[in-house]
Amino acid sequence: MKGKFGIELTNNLLTYDFTITRNITIIQGDSGTGKTTLINMLESLVDDDGSVQCKITSSIPEIDIQLEVINERERYWEEVIKSAKNKILFFDEKCEFIKTKEFAAA
Repeated sequence: MKGKFGIELTNNLLTYDFTITRNITIIQGDSGTGKTTLINMLESLVDDDGSVQCKITSSIPEIDIQLEVINERERYWEEVIKSAKNKILFFDEKCEFIKTKEFAAA
């Protein structure tokens, strides 16, 4: 997917505001800096439990972007990746399959 996508996630405690500009973006940081909290907020958003609000801005406004979280329980990650048109996928580091050649090829 091409373009520049701004994502703002907000709950009652904090806000994450970041921009994705590449096909693959890795979020890394020291322990305790909020990476897992970000994934948990994204999962709450996808589950639509109402606790997280999301605003997405795009350099390509005619594209409807969706966010999806793939966690370690996801057994069908290959199908999710293949059907990921106009989606931004987030993977937690706990996903063992991200260390495989099959994942790299997908």
